Amino acid sequence: MAATLKASQKGLGIVETARCQKGWVQREKAWADLAEVSESTLGRFWLQRAIKSDNFKSICETVGVNWNDIVEEPPLEIANPLSSPNRLSS
Repeated sequence: MAATLKASQKGLGIVETARCQKGWVQREKAWADLAEVSESTLGRFWLQRAIKSDNFKSICETVGVNWNDIVEEPPLEIANPLSSPNRLSS
């Protein structure tokens, strides 16, 4: 299974600003074409659904933003499972 990413709410605001500066609509066919993704993938991006990481990065780069500033970070428990309070003490 391919790695997936989804946009944070704050990230979508950053993309929205960049999109408006280009004069594009949210599901701009030209944007999808330049990013080499489908229009439906671009739509899923705006709905904050997980999409393939390569597509996510391409959408961000095409509109001129750093994907690292847009991506939703995983919850701390998932990011570092060793910090779980249920972990047995040695």
